[in-house]
Amino acid sequence: MYAQQRYLRACTALARIRKLLKGVQVQVNIATNGGQQINVAH
Repeated sequence: MYAQQRYLRACTALARIRKLLKGVQVQVNIATNGGQQINVAH
């Protein structure tokens, strides 16, 4: 029962965050040790 409640709370929180971020451009830059950079835009 507790696991299900935690799961539902996590789903609700994720939906709330996605709604807040709707239309917002998020970009993540990851640099590796070799100097190669990976850009991820969502």
